[in-house]
Amino acid sequence: MTRIPAIERGRFIWPATEGGAIALTPGQMSYLLEGIDWRNPQQSWRPTSAGQVVPEETDVTVWGMAVRYDETYDAFKVGGAIAFSRPGDGNSIYDASLSVLHLDTGLSLTLAAGYSDKETVDGRYGYVKVGYQADIFDVGKTAFSVDAYFGKDIAGRGSKSDSFGAQIVQNLDYLQTELYLGARTYSLEQETADLQDSFAVLGGARIKF
Repeated sequence: MTRIPAIERGRFIWPATEGGAIALTPGQMSYLLEGIDWRNPQQSWRPTSAGQVVPEETDVTVWGMAVRYDETYDAFKVGGAIAFSRPGDGNSIYDASLSVLHLDTGLSLTLAAGYSDKETVDGRYGYVKVGYQADIFDVGKTAFSVDAYFGKDIAGRGSKSDSFGAQIVQNLDYLQTELYLGARTYSLEQETADLQDSFAVLGGARIKF
């Protein structure tokens, strides 16, 4: 299960909304999930230990930046991004991704990788996704995809993680809605714990406003 400190502490500090939409930089997203006030980048909570409040409070500066690229070359649509963030002192995170869609066949390929440079241990991950889009129904495109994720030293020194998934998405253009169904496996190996693999099935709808 993914830990989100802001939820654990019962608070999200949102930027002001304009026109019903919120634009977040990578740094502001880190603030949001960590429960940090993005207007004054200091942790707005006191860490606790064994139910007792620790009297010292440490200021943490969080920032990040990203460069994105999107272009179409004849029958190929290409998109990519490179990002760097500093979620805390002594921790730097580098991420990069590249996606290519062949418009004539509907085949697509996505590659992503990341590296976390910490004082104690360096983590890294790789991700690959293969997809296919087709006009099977008149209501909108149908998309199929399979993906795989591999991580090393992400959860801690000596840890290995992987995840494999398969998804199908049906677009309903006239309703501006996407119906999706997916299945995914999760595996995590740690030197200090014996963890069982897990399997999840996800389904639902996304409505665009």
